[in-house]
Amino acid sequence: IGLAWHEGTPAELTDFSCRMLGTGIGDPAFFNDELIVAGLRDHGVAEADSYNYMNSTCVEIKVVGASHMWVTAPYFNCPKGLLEVMDGIAEGEIDEPAGFAELNRLVKERMAATVRETAENLDRTWHRRGETGCFPLASCLIADCLERGVDFDRGGARYNWVENSFVGLANLVDSLVAVEELVYETEGPEGLSLGAFREILRADFEGHEPLRQRILNRLPSYGNDDDRADGLAVEWAEFLAATTEGNVVGLHPYVPGYFCWVVHTHFGADTGATPDGRKAGLPLADGAGAAQGRERSGPTASVLSTTKWDHRKALGGLVHNVKFSKNALSTDQGIEALGNL
Repeated sequence: IGLAWHEGTPAELTDFSCRMLGTGIGDPAFFNDELIVAGLRDHGVAEADSYNYMNSTCVEIKVVGASHMWVTAPYFNCPKGLLEVMDGIAEGEIDEPAGFAELNRLVKERMAATVRETAENLDRTWHRRGETGCFPLASCLIADCLERGVDFDRGGARYNWVENSFVGLANLVDSLVAVEELVYETEGPEGLSLGAFREILRADFEGHEPLRQRILNRLPSYGNDDDRADGLAVEWAEFLAATTEGNVVGLHPYVPGYFCWVVHTHFGADTGATPDGRKAGLPLADGAGAAQGRERSGPTASVLSTTKWDHRKALGGLVHNVKFSKNALSTDQGIEALGNL
């Protein structure tokens, strides 16, 4: 259940929704109504239709009864791009970067190539479905398929976009902070070469637990209203949005998202240790917020970090998960604090 929340939402409804959340059921999710409406209009949705949207499966944004039925395709593993670049450097396939800025650029190039290749494959799938697919019954219920006499698989729907989702943004950001700090800024015995850091990751930090704890507890991390980490998150979120929208799938620019369903556990199970201190096999961050357990400065700081970058383009869906103890929401004061947050 989603609540399309805006500044004019009655206080009674906000309070009721917070009390529902206080029971532990996890509903309703709060959606930023004004921002989503603006983002829909940016993508060519008529004003009247822009108010009539829904979170179509999880948090993907679709216009009700007027959109085709494609949702997230696919999910992208953000920290994997960094590990692949580090592997390429270690194996001599990529020249050693002169500094952190060059390393950051190489990771962006790797991620952009992955998004581009995926979009090209999806575009071929889109056109193939137009020839061999089609959903006649569903198309009877989607504007403007009947009026046009065209199945939604052939572009008959009023609105058409395909969404992706970037998983582990926080892990990538925190990993980049750690690499910048330990490889490019720390001199002497505490500093590391990029190759040495990669070997430590391959060993899953075995024999290097003090280093892992230093990364987790002493270095800046996304989700704490820290401008160094959050600045990288802003940079990367803007880059990923621009990279996605630079590709076309079917009839519309590709649309970015930042949520994960359960894919953060699947990706994590197949991803080795990462420079942010995460051990091999553990889940990646579960959405657009901080990696689990790293919001050391409280929920307000965590929300401030996530909202330093513009969510207006993220029609593919975006989630910031926050979890509270039962005791925190067991009083009227706790419910009021949640509403204020």
